[in-house]
Amino acid sequence: HVAVGATHPAAAVALYERRLSGAKQMMVGGVHTVPAQLEQRFVTCKGPDGKVAALRELLGPPLGPPEEGRPTLGRVVLFCNSQDSARSV
Repeated sequence: HVAVGATHPAAAVALYERRLSGAKQMMVGGVHTVPAQLEQRFVTCKGPDGKVAALRELLGPPLGPPEEGRPTLGRVVLFCNSQDSARSV
């Protein structure tokens, strides 16, 4: 059995210990760091529409024709914690 993840919450670790008591554990350090050429931003969003408003503000107005919709900011990778959250943006 293999459990792979960027993080392992306490509940997951407890499950591993219960179900996989004989498993070996291997933790790899330094993999989850941001490369120097990338900028990472964490944005606190408030209210039900806060995420979309914060994203629009961060990206700025689109460049070029609307069908291109390229953000002023350039290339962007956006991580969402659920499918519903991803669909809303």
